[in-house]
Amino acid sequence: MRRVLFAFLFSLLGAVPLLTAQTTEISATPSSLSFANTYVGKASGAQVITINNLTTSGQVIIQTISFSCPGFGISSGIAPFTLGVSQKITHYSIFFQPTVAQTYSCNFMVNLADGTFLNVPISGTGLTSTAAASVSPTSLTFANQPVGTTSAGQTVTLTNTGSSNLTLNTITLSPPSFTTSTVTLPATIAAGNHLTLSVFYSPSQITSETGALDLTFTEVPDHERHRVPCVGCFNLCHAAASHEKFRLPSHAHRQRWNGPIHLVPRVWI
Repeated sequence: MRRVLFAFLFSLLGAVPLLTAQTTEISATPSSLSFANTYVGKASGAQVITINNLTTSGQVIIQTISFSCPGFGISSGIAPFTLGVSQKITHYSIFFQPTVAQTYSCNFMVNLADGTFLNVPISGTGLTSTAAASVSPTSLTFANQPVGTTSAGQTVTLTNTGSSNLTLNTITLSPPSFTTSTVTLPATIAAGNHLTLSVFYSPSQITSETGALDLTFTEVPDHERHRVPCVGCFNLCHAAASHEKFRLPSHAHRQRWNGPIHLVPRVWI
């Protein structure tokens, strides 16, 4: 009986070194993170956790970082990372991107090289929406436009084809020669309603341009963002082209020329 009890105690004591413990060498500021409600498929804004070296001398090695559940990610910060006397802190930017509609209550886990760890509680709630966005037309083509002037506007209509509110968050146009009418953001589009905006083309140089109108919504997943291609050209009626005369190399006189001939266009505005 004593041998069995001794063996049992030995097995417990032998297992103690294998167990990890909460570290006292580092701390986190803030000590926890709570994210605002975020729609499934969308990413929240990042929040920063600062890891502080609490020791007065020596090094603390952050071996790995991880999360105890899905739905969170790192946008900046690395591991392994060594905290020393001169480098007392490091930062991790964390974002929330729910994959299902539920409440998330997890830990951001900082594991040290000595086997100890620091858990930072993080939480957020994933939401679903019945809003849906439709954009018409799906592309815009502008007629030839004189350099330095602005075209007439072309209308783009955003329709909420879902059954709950749709929020337009951002409008991005590229290149800068494409612009839109002023829209106050964020703009809420009720179910079954629509919002219109005008797109203009103002070329600053003689070229053909292909751009894009990007629209993002609070309730629509990022991979379903809407992009409207835009195409514009300078006014061909204001340009005339002719070709410079060319001269054959002197050694080519009175004999057949097999080399390339380069024609250089010249344009007048």
